[in-house]
Amino acid sequence: MKSSPAFSLVEVVLALGVAAVAFTAIMGLFPLGLDMSRETHEETQAALIAQSILGDLRDDYQAGGTSQTNRRILVTNTINLSNAMTNFAVGTDTPINVLYLGFTNHTIGSGNAGETNYSGALVLRPAMSAQTTSTNAGSAPGWFQSGSNGLAAVARVIATSTFRLADSIPQITTVDIVVETPGTVAASNRVQYGFRGAIR
Repeated sequence: MKSSPAFSLVEVVLALGVAAVAFTAIMGLFPLGLDMSRETHEETQAALIAQSILGDLRDDYQAGGTSQTNRRILVTNTINLSNAMTNFAVGTDTPINVLYLGFTNHTIGSGNAGETNYSGALVLRPAMSAQTTSTNAGSAPGWFQSGSNGLAAVARVIATSTFRLADSIPQITTVDIVVETPGTVAASNRVQYGFRGAIR
C-alpha cells in the first residue's frame, strides 16, 4: 500500500521559523506607523492653530481703534464668542509684542449653550493667554514653561513691526507663530512647529 505524501518535521519547523520571522517584522512596523500617524496629526493641528491665529490678526481689530494697533485674537474654549477676544497690540511704538496662548481639547456638540451637535467632534480651542514685550524665555508665563495646566498645545505669537512705505500705508508687521506640543510637558521637551506670516 502506497503512503500519502505529507510534510516532514523539518519542513514544518522551517515553515514555522519563516512565519515567525515575518510576523515579528510586521509587528515591529505597527509602533512606527502609530508614531507617524501621531506626528502627522500634530503637524496638521499646529498648522490649523497657526492659520486661525493669523486669520484673527488679519481680520479683526478693536472697535474704535485702528487696524494697525489693536488686533484681537479669539481666546475661548467654547463656541460662544461673547467677551472671548483678547487685544493684541501690533504695529505700535514697541517693535516686538509677544502673545502666549494655551489650547485645550474641546468637544463640539457636548451640550454647551449655542452649539450645534457635530457628533462629538474634538477640536483644540484657545483657553488662556498672556502678553509681554520680551522674547526672553524667562518672560513666558509659568503655565507655558512648565506645562502644568493640562493644555493640549501652546503657541507663542511674536509680532514684529517692520517698515512703513508711506504715511498713508498701514505699517507691515511680521508674525512668527510657534506651536508646541504636547502642552502638558515642560517647554524643553516639546516638539515645535514654526510658521510665518504678515499683516498690515
